[in-house]
Amino acid sequence: MVQALKGKCFCRAALIPLIITILYGCAAPGKRLEAPQISLADIGIEKIGLLEQVLQVDLRIVNTNEVPLQIKGIDCSLIVNDRKLASGVSDRKTKIPALGTATVAVSLYTSLPDVVKGFFSLKEKEAINYKVTGRLHTEGQFLMPALIPFSAEGTLASPEK
Repeated sequence: MVQALKGKCFCRAALIPLIITILYGCAAPGKRLEAPQISLADIGIEKIGLLEQVLQVDLRIVNTNEVPLQIKGIDCSLIVNDRKLASGVSDRKTKIPALGTATVAVSLYTSLPDVVKGFFSLKEKEAINYKVTGRLHTEGQFLMPALIPFSAEGTLASPEK
């Protein structure tokens, strides 16, 4: 009985340094996964209907990490002059190589009232400010998040008359 207790205490005593080593290894400073840089590459009209319009937004995704990113999909919204204009999702699987780039097309949906409100909110000679916000859905491998939020914004200058 005493011999069995000594064996259990030895096992526990041996596990403590092992657990500490594993936890230190996980918390040790090293290379961290950086969120990819995302920008609006292009925007176009896919379909114009009476009640719904479909826009195609091409997002440029720059992977600055030393590991590839497996994108399962994207959900995003397009905001123009502080008004949400359109939103949508894409289930297009894309592999972005380490230190590489890719363009991903996303279909965004908007309604006629949203387009009309946006059109009438523009003033003559006013620049158009846009913002694309959303989340990248990744494969979520070891130490890699399953969702990566992003936001990209810019200004389109109106043509001079």
